[in-house]
Formats: sequence, structure tokens, C-alpha cells
Amino acid sequence: MSHRSRHVASTRFAAGSGWRDNEPSRPTPGFQGGDSEATFRVHVDDMGGMAVSIRIARGSDAHAIAELTAQLGYQVPASTVAARLSRILERPDQRFLVAELDGRSLGWIHVAISEYVESGPFVVIGGLVVDGHHRRKGIGTLLMARAEEWARQQGCSVVRLWSSSVRAASHRFYEDLGYTNVKTQYSFMKSVDATGQEALRKFVPRVDE
Repeated sequence: MSHRSRHVASTRFAAGSGWRDNEPSRPTPGFQGGDSEATFRVHVDDMGGMAVSIRIARGSDAHAIAELTAQLGYQVPASTVAARLSRILERPDQRFLVAELDGRSLGWIHVAISEYVESGPFVVIGGLVVDGHHRRKGIGTLLMARAEEWARQQGCSVVRLWSSSVRAASHRFYEDLGYTNVKTQYSFMKSVDATGQEALRKFVPRVDE
């Protein structure tokens, strides 16, 4: 799944309002622990009864995050991921979470607060990926649940995301979680300096789905 595409029709999903709006912030059912780390025991048929830990990313996760990011279609050096991650982790308006099993990173999700004049604050899913060998086992659902919990803790009642039109399986995943396709749109970008053309290419994923 990806939300970073250029000149490609994309689909915008949103979740919010409804039954969650007036509920106080509370731990997501199944999660244990504080804000920095939570565990959830996945169904025995899916992960052999082992507990998957959802926690805040660390600088030492950069290599694993880079490998998972490649599965999204983005080739980013681990050193670049490390530098970007260090900045992200310092920001209170962003959260980067990793799903881990027995010390191995199986997925990640990046969320951030955004605010527009016309809509007010909301949380954006900047990216989500689960290792290809461990998909359809509930890990992506756990990551999304933790992201939604964080959104409620920040006082945001809406979560939004963008997904390339070719990622049909991702669309079904989000719809199963209650997200609504609110619009289809084009994504435009422009280089404004000499290095921009190379940077533009990095926004377009290589999608095999």
C-alpha cells in the first residue's frame, strides 16, 4: 500500500464521525502496555499463537524499515531512512510504529496530524506496509487500530489516507476496516529547483499488485 504517487489517479479514504466521535479516548481492545509499546496476541491459526508487538520505532529499526519500504515500491537507502526517521521521531505531531515478532520487524505505519483551513485537524496515514510473507494475518489491522487509537488521543475524530488506484487489494482492506472512498483524484507535483526532477521520481512507487 502507498499514498505517495505522482500523475496517477488515486483514491482518498476517510474514517471518522459515526460511533467514535463522542467516545472518550480509551485503549484499543486487546492492547496491553503504555503509549510506547503495546502487544496483541494474534489468532493461533494466523501466527501460531505468538504475540505481535506494536511499538514506536527506534533508530535501530532503519534497516528493517528500508527493506519493508522496498516492498511498497520505494527504494530508499537505510542511511536515508535513519536520517528521516530521527526527525520524524522528534515530532509530537507524528507517530511511526513498527510491528514486531520475536525481534523481527514485520510491518510499519506512519501517521501524522494535518490541518487545513476548510476541514480542521485530522490524522493522515502516511504509509503502511506489512511484510509479504505475513500478510492477511491481522498485522495490518493491528497497526491501523493503533494508529486510530493515537488519533483519538490527539483529539482527532477523522483518519484519512490516499492509495494509488492500482492497489485494489489495499482498497478492499481499508473498506473492510470501515473506511469510505470519498473521492478519486489526480496527484500533481512540480520541481522547483535543479535537483527536483530526481526527487520527483522517488515519489512514484513501483507497484506489482
